[in-house]
Amino acid sequence: MKKTYLSLVISAFVFSVSGYAIADSNSGVFDDRSFDPFSANNELTYFIDNIPSDTVFNESIIFLRDDKKIKNITLNQNSTLRIEDAGTAINSIVNKGSSIFMLKRKGKSQGKPIIQDTTINTGGELDMEAHSISRGRLYIAKGAELTIDNVDDNFVNVKVNTPVPAANVSIENLKLAGVVVITPSWNEDDGEDGDAPFPEKPGPYLVTQIHNLEMLPDSKIIMDGYESGAQYNKLEINNLSGTGNFELSTSLADNIGDLIYVTGHASGNFGILVQDRGREIVHPENIRLVYINAGDAQFDLLNKEGIVDIGIHKYRYRLESKKDGEHTEWYLVNEKKELLQEPKQDPVEMTKPTKTDNKSTLVPIGFSSSARNIMSMSASSQHILNTELNTLHQRQGNLRSNDGEMEVWVRHLSDNSRLNTHHYAAFKNTMHGLQIGVGKQFELGRGKLLAGAFTSYSKSNVKFNIGGNGDVESYSSGLYATYLDQSGLYFDAVLKGNRLKNQIRARMNSGDIGRADYNQGAFTTSLETGYTLPISQRVTFDPYVRVSYSHISSADYTLSNGMQTDIHGTNSLQSEAGARFGTHLTLGSMEIMPYAKLAVSHEFNGSNKVNINKVTFDNNYSGNTGKYGLGINTNVNKNISVYAEVNYLHGNKIETPIHTTAGFKVLF
Repeated sequence: MKKTYLSLVISAFVFSVSGYAIADSNSGVFDDRSFDPFSANNELTYFIDNIPSDTVFNESIIFLRDDKKIKNITLNQNSTLRIEDAGTAINSIVNKGSSIFMLKRKGKSQGKPIIQDTTINTGGELDMEAHSISRGRLYIAKGAELTIDNVDDNFVNVKVNTPVPAANVSIENLKLAGVVVITPSWNEDDGEDGDAPFPEKPGPYLVTQIHNLEMLPDSKIIMDGYESGAQYNKLEINNLSGTGNFELSTSLADNIGDLIYVTGHASGNFGILVQDRGREIVHPENIRLVYINAGDAQFDLLNKEGIVDIGIHKYRYRLESKKDGEHTEWYLVNEKKELLQEPKQDPVEMTKPTKTDNKSTLVPIGFSSSARNIMSMSASSQHILNTELNTLHQRQGNLRSNDGEMEVWVRHLSDNSRLNTHHYAAFKNTMHGLQIGVGKQFELGRGKLLAGAFTSYSKSNVKFNIGGNGDVESYSSGLYATYLDQSGLYFDAVLKGNRLKNQIRARMNSGDIGRADYNQGAFTTSLETGYTLPISQRVTFDPYVRVSYSHISSADYTLSNGMQTDIHGTNSLQSEAGARFGTHLTLGSMEIMPYAKLAVSHEFNGSNKVNINKVTFDNNYSGNTGKYGLGINTNVNKNISVYAEVNYLHGNKIETPIHTTAGFKVLF
């Protein structure tokens, strides 16, 4: 996540820089001036030459390469200092919006980028890539951020999941009030994390060395390992003191994780938040998270109620210390007892607890947040198809008053629904879409036939009740036909195909996000028939019935936390019965036709099976739904009409406080 942000920063530099630093000898301040960075006559590295010390930079880009040094500089107003190879910056101050990047280019000098006596104030950033060194004092203020990328390779083929070579980042004295992020330096050019099977053996630790670390209240160190190579971080500290928090990554399924290793003395009070991966645990063991050579430092588990998401379930853990002389080790230990039973949780659907050789039992206490998010995302697809289909069955009223042979229509739809299967899936879906169609009317012996084609696009935001969210983009096209008989009988048919592009951001109990993209295909067919009964000269009653069938294709994906998902192909069979009450009014040359409708629908199938880590679950959304609506069709003149409809839906598994459609039609 952090690496993506850095890429954006660098991209912004390449394409938005319009100037470079030019010294103002009178003020000692560098300001942004006109400059073309792509000109063949200019070198971006040129402007580092002859820069005096005690300089303030505003909106500037500074390159420090080879063995050049710079002293006593201040970075203001989105300025950036890039220290490459053996460059050295001494006594630098980085203020809000500005940053320092330290990196060693491949194939260049043997030197390492160095900073000495550096202050990163609130809103500032420091990025230390492979082989970077901080000497003297380094202060990270509250609201500032230090990112450590401690992997030597910038380009790794993660499809083969080979371990990456570690490259130590070294810091002498760090006083931390803000945030430090320790993350592998990799990109996704050759594949996504988790494309290949997890390695049989873990790779080497990715080591970050800090000689003296003083943590101030609310400070935080976040560790994010290289999952593809089964590699985790080892934070080597000589002396640790103060108060702060650590976020550690683990893979309890493989009994490995990040490690805080204090070789000297540790004192103070610290918290540890554990975020695990999405893989299933098989042989649970206690995992060492902290080693202290000497001292009385205390550590507490920050996970709410001690809960850690591991695969499809969540478990309760605690931190437990083990003392051997002056040495102290802190282990992550499972509670091994069943607590926090969740209402309506089906124990049959949960995998059986697995016993280790020492007879300890790992008992799940519920369904994990990631797994619930996956089930909710899977259930959202059928709701999207239903919403689009309901909007398409709105033509027979217009057909009665059509005088033209051709029609072009545009319709906007908006839907705000809450769905809950009362078992696994629970989410809120907000949807907006646009439908465009063209049709031709044919006069038959006993009535009229309208046939046409349409295309549509909609985007839905799916917000999961327990946190996390997703997006679904739906692209569809199809055919429609409506026949209106002179007797008042009508038939309305729709056939359409969909392409669903899904993005899921599953939130784990620790707050970490598991991401994935996947696509699905779908088709839907529907037939509605009804009859128009005149109650009076201006009032009509239209009872109708509808049956529809849809199929959504299977899909498989792996979340970035390692959780594997296989969504089965889904079939839906629905029926609906209802009635419309309409009237006909005239206002000048306009015809106004308001109406009200009442209906009930039933889902017969509703099975939506999903395999998560090879365990099958079923979203069953069968049941009844009541529908209540008001609408209006207005013929502005003989060629143009506008219409709108608002609906409320309520069922045993869905409530839609408001579903609206509005559009217009032009006749030729």
